[in-house]
Amino acid sequence: MRVFCSGFNLYGQFIKCPTLIIEEFVDYSCNATLFEPSHTFNLAVTSDGVYVHGSKNDKTHQVQKIINPGFDIKQVACFDTKILILYKNGDLFKCDFNTGALTYINKNMKKVSCNATVNIALSNDGSVFNLPSEIHFTNNGITDVASGREHYLMLDKIGKVYTCGRGSRGQLGHGDLEDELEPKIVEALDGIKIDKIAAGGWHSCAISAQGDLYVWGWNGNGQLGLYNNAKESISVMAVPQVVNFDDQDANIMAVACGHRHTIALLDDKRLYGTGWNRYCQLGKVTQETNLYRFEVICDLRNLDVKELKCGPWSSLVICL
Repeated sequence: MRVFCSGFNLYGQFIKCPTLIIEEFVDYSCNATLFEPSHTFNLAVTSDGVYVHGSKNDKTHQVQKIINPGFDIKQVACFDTKILILYKNGDLFKCDFNTGALTYINKNMKKVSCNATVNIALSNDGSVFNLPSEIHFTNNGITDVASGREHYLMLDKIGKVYTCGRGSRGQLGHGDLEDELEPKIVEALDGIKIDKIAAGGWHSCAISAQGDLYVWGWNGNGQLGLYNNAKESISVMAVPQVVNFDDQDANIMAVACGHRHTIALLDDKRLYGTGWNRYCQLGKVTQETNLYRFEVICDLRNLDVKELKCGPWSSLVICL
């Protein structure tokens, strides 16, 4: 797997990189088939097993195998020391961070996402679980899920977006700062077919079928990229807004969110970023701590990009 990474490396989670901060995107190619970033460690899945890179047992810069082998694994998800393992046959397990012991959770799953408060899983038939219980609401045609620190998003088969959880920073997109205990449709996006969703710490993103990027939630560090030439940026945007890029004809192909930053891939194969850059998670694009508008942070025109991922304070480009 060819991986390019930038950002926070204090715990040695990018174990092959010698610096504590990776100041610009570097080639981090490895033999992993899956790679999942977290705050103090990264998970690397190989045919030999699942490895923790970074902090473990109160030691930094560790490489420790926690599961053996890893060739039947479809997806891994992690948050803090929480690890969820989804196998290709649909079986979902919780993995003990210290011992590697697996605890069976459920079957017939196709995607999982976790945060500080919930573990969200999507089944093969479109049902959604707040593990271990199923979430009962009228729509059972969910195709994707994404979670921030305290909220989550769901996308259904006709392109509608639902959100749930904490709303204190506008991350639910309902025009207020109220929490929602049950999934609620984002009315501002109703009538716009959404193809992809992503969630940051306290902000959310969606890409429409027309290639537009919609953002909402907390913007304290510019992570929404809604620069308006004002001296002070908008700190909270509780309703989805479309982002204007320099190239107005460009289409957004992919988006990923860290706790306080956002990266987006355009169809010209250039990677844009905005938000908090204290640990160079956006590379060397600026000497300022915050970037308040989307700017080009990496040229990927010679690469076949498969996916974007973000750790809380890091950014990754995964290529074929």
